[in-house]
Amino acid sequence: MDGRVILKVIWLPCVLVLVFCAIFYWHSRSIARLDLAVSDKTGELTTRLKTLKSVGDYQVKLAAFDDQIRAYKDDLFDLDDAVSMVKAMASLANKHRVKFIDFKYDIPKYIQQKRFSDNTSAFIVPFESKLTGNYSDVGKLFRSLETKVYVLDIYDIKLQSDPESEDGVQCDFRGAVRFFERAKPGMANNG
Repeated sequence: MDGRVILKVIWLPCVLVLVFCAIFYWHSRSIARLDLAVSDKTGELTTRLKTLKSVGDYQVKLAAFDDQIRAYKDDLFDLDDAVSMVKAMASLANKHRVKFIDFKYDIPKYIQQKRFSDNTSAFIVPFESKLTGNYSDVGKLFRSLETKVYVLDIYDIKLQSDPESEDGVQCDFRGAVRFFERAKPGMANNG
């Protein structure tokens, strides 16, 4: 066989093999680039999904925090709302089956606090109170009062048996409550 014939017979299959190799190489590189792009997008999507999930978690936490703030603010009373604080304490006493007989603020201290109000801080006003109820119920009431934001301190507790009840006690005590002055809408700070 002549060398030219062999070259003609081999040349075409060699060129075809080279073309197929080039196509395969180009195709495999394209697939590799697509795989890389897909894995990048998948990673990005996973990150975004985690972010969305954490945003959802934060929204739940924020809602719970807002509820806590609302509950905390419900326990805050301003100096103009002293009667509401007494009503709140009486309501708490009723829940524990204890009855307030007397409740007095230290009025001069209250007026002094009110006069020098700067609308930004808490004001401490002493009080005296007398109540009656079952011994264990009175203890539960004091335990509840110490968790309230507006009750700063309870001290000078005097217990004696209640002459009107067989298992009841009368309790005289003193304490201090905390008022918060809230700026009224549209009013500037006077400080």
